Amino acid sequence: MAANNLIPEELFLLQQRADRNVAEVAQMQRQVQRTKGHSVHALVKSHQQKQHVKDKQSAIEAQQHTIDTQQHTIKAQQTTIDEQSKAMGDLQQQLDAMKLELGQEKATSRALRQTIAGFKGGSGGVPSTETSEVEHGPMSKKRKIGAESVTTAEDGTDDSPLRVVKCQRCFLYNKPCDRGRPCAICKLRGLNCVTSACRHKYRRVCGNAGCTFAHEEDEVPGVEFKRGSGPLAWSKPVM
Repeated sequence: MAANNLIPEELFLLQQRADRNVAEVAQMQRQVQRTKGHSVHALVKSHQQKQHVKDKQSAIEAQQHTIDTQQHTIKAQQTTIDEQSKAMGDLQQQLDAMKLELGQEKATSRALRQTIAGFKGGSGGVPSTETSEVEHGPMSKKRKIGAESVTTAEDGTDDSPLRVVKCQRCFLYNKPCDRGRPCAICKLRGLNCVTSACRHKYRRVCGNAGCTFAHEEDEVPGVEFKRGSGPLAWSKPVM
């Protein structure tokens, strides 16, 4: 009833005030909506940034793992190279030792060849380390020098060359043998020096003047002769 008593101007002013209030409320609502939109956008952007950082971190960890793997591989390769270098050094030492041994063997072979050449030259001399024994028989004269012997005619001449009785290894591998027991080559190699008996059957006289096997008259130590038997068997030794 009080509103009915208002004049038109007052009603108009009240209406304008109400309209302004409605407009302000609407504006405030729009601001709230804009604020909410900005907040949602900010949240989405923040989430994207976090995901980007997480992806970067994963990529860095993957690269670090690759680097660690490569370092481990390089370390293993370096270890292999060091082992191969050590093996090559050991092989070089072995080669040097073999060269030294070959040089010693060459020197020994030269000395043996010179000694044998001296015997074949008819000098009749023997090294001072060997002993000689002369036996006189009714039909022949025999000179025994270690493992070598020579039979001469009854007239006492000594023109036949001394026969060098080789050990099995020197014979098989055509090595110069110094007739020692053991010979120099077997002694140098630490091998068992074995001399083979001549294979003349039934103990008949050997007709080979250059025979390098031991005969009964040579009286070579360690060689046994079986009466009434055939050739004495022996195996090929390893040098």
